[in-house]
Amino acid sequence: MKTEELTYKGSTILVGVMEDEVEILTRQLENFEAYREEYSLIRSEKRKIEFLSARILLNQAAGCSVQVIYDANRKPYLVNKSLHISITHSKNYAAVMIHPEFPVGIDLENRTERVKEVSKRFLNESEQKLFSKETNTAKLEIAWSAKETLFKIIGHDVQDFAATLEILPFILNESGTLHVLHTNGSRIYELQYQQNEYFTLVYSVDKKIRL
Repeated sequence: MKTEELTYKGSTILVGVMEDEVEILTRQLENFEAYREEYSLIRSEKRKIEFLSARILLNQAAGCSVQVIYDANRKPYLVNKSLHISITHSKNYAAVMIHPEFPVGIDLENRTERVKEVSKRFLNESEQKLFSKETNTAKLEIAWSAKETLFKIIGHDVQDFAATLEILPFILNESGTLHVLHTNGSRIYELQYQQNEYFTLVYSVDKKIRL
């Protein structure tokens, strides 16, 4: 699997292209036996590839074999809790993020203008006005991924994206920083984004700015 490594505030991020077949990925996952029972329940070929790819990337990022399980809210964590982790995948890309000390969140989405059709579901009125002047959907795509990223960090307290998370104005570049207000928690989160012609990637380490 072709991978790209990034670092951010003490975290390690690996982005992989999911090009290999299931048989190859199964051999690449050194600790496959730890997942055999869980893996046997997966029927979709696409889901098998996502499952295996994410765990291969986590092992690579951690530098050793680690095992992922899920809590009651389907949030992934390691059995030995040695690292904070986050996992994402979209079409033929997968990405993971790890940090030894702080919670992390990451979201990768393939580029699509369809985000405009559902923007009112995740943007409040102020945000809709902020983005209404944009000539393309680049900022909307970043906004969506930013809120998905924070959902992975904060949890169900931000399930209503429009009501609980507000994107603050930011300048669009190929990569940059943006800030998001968590209205319920009265906190501002700092996130990093990268965007190319294929995907939008947003990630954050849970070092909060208190209001």
